[in-house]
Amino acid sequence: MNEQDFINFDELYFNEYKGWGEVPATVWDMTVWDKNTDQPKVVAEADDPYELMTSLAEYGITNGAILAVRGWGAPLEEDQDPNDSIRPSLHPKRKRMVIYLHIENVNGNLTVAIHPEDEELMLMNERGVGSLADAIFKAVRKVQRKINKSLPRK
Repeated sequence: MNEQDFINFDELYFNEYKGWGEVPATVWDMTVWDKNTDQPKVVAEADDPYELMTSLAEYGITNGAILAVRGWGAPLEEDQDPNDSIRPSLHPKRKRMVIYLHIENVNGNLTVAIHPEDEELMLMNERGVGSLADAIFKAVRKVQRKINKSLPRK
């Protein structure tokens, strides 16, 4: 997905989940987005985004999917070790944000965008880092193995 695709999705997301308050993490099936026939739809939701890893991987590999997670974010200081940081919800410069993690195709390509409150949506250059991205990659590998096992052997 490119930046404009994320901007379009962001508008759809905020039409569904208004404001910046707490909402469940959601997995969106993006099949219809590619075909321009309908709107993406929520196919799974949970309070804990880690509970959605299998759904995200399955829909992502087969149809394309977005995991949308809303919560607190906080900046890291230039010389700060990410492992030594305080919880974003307790940080004095905390800000509400939504992170969108898009998986597409059997390779499990991951694209990440964030939308901090009172700022523009930003497409991230990294393909995903941190514990959430690690959990996504692990789920994708697991689903890929299941798919490979189900294929007829030559």
